Amino acid sequence: MSGIRIVKRSYLQELERFIEEAEYPSHCIHCEGIKDIDEPVHHPSYEITPACNLRCIFCYSHSALMAGKAPKPGYYGEMNPKAITISQYGEPLVAGHEKLECIISKLRRKFGARIDLQTNGTLLREEVKADMVMISLDAANRESYKRLAGVDAFEDVLRGMEIVASSNSRGIVRTVYLPGINEAEIPEIAKISFKIGMDEFMLQPCSIHPGIGENLAREGYDFGKNTLYDFLDIAYKAEARVPGCILKNVRRMMEVMDFEEVIFMRRNPVSLKPPEIRREWQFVLDC
Repeated sequence: MSGIRIVKRSYLQELERFIEEAEYPSHCIHCEGIKDIDEPVHHPSYEITPACNLRCIFCYSHSALMAGKAPKPGYYGEMNPKAITISQYGEPLVAGHEKLECIISKLRRKFGARIDLQTNGTLLREEVKADMVMISLDAANRESYKRLAGVDAFEDVLRGMEIVASSNSRGIVRTVYLPGINEAEIPEIAKISFKIGMDEFMLQPCSIHPGIGENLAREGYDFGKNTLYDFLDIAYKAEARVPGCILKNVRRMMEVMDFEEVIFMRRNPVSLKPPEIRREWQFVLDC
């Protein structure tokens, strides 16, 4: 028993160094989540559509759509942005490459801000002119992908990643951590991402909004694995970047608490409300 404890302490020291030395994901630079702000909000975003060509079992956008809370198209946020996300709801490329490029071009001319495209990657057919392209990939093989996304499109995502990796955009793969479902595949997803040539691998915890919990439970989601250790253990093993807001808060707690107290804190992933944009709608572009 004592030997197990010694190994565990040694590993906790590795995790502590990982957290202390970890870089923020590129997407998180300029976000309020890594600043000393009491109630930070995400980057400004341009929402194109809440529609999507996938049926992911953990999709918060679908939860918002079913609750009538999905955002209308347009720009949300401050009028002096340093970075803009396209988009946080739905799949932007459902609207097509031409419309997406028009929106990117007009946002860049208007603001001169960094443009981050958030996409599932299945509809990427050519290079897009975003500064960053973040592709969602939550499974390491075709069978698992179809089970989680509801569509047989694993190979399409890989082709989309190859397009991004050979482009001028910074390529990022974002994976949602689903304990009991995809945790064993996460290191392999990271290997696939880096082998293709993507620049970063980012791991994100799942937030369970109304209508999602039942789907996750059917697939074996482990609701008991909800400590920071559970999440950061997988992130460390996969050499993943951790969302800046999480990294910032963990480091802040480490300043006033012992690491073991921090790392075994529990997170409640279940939300009683569908997600809502906490930024003001400003305008819609003619594209």
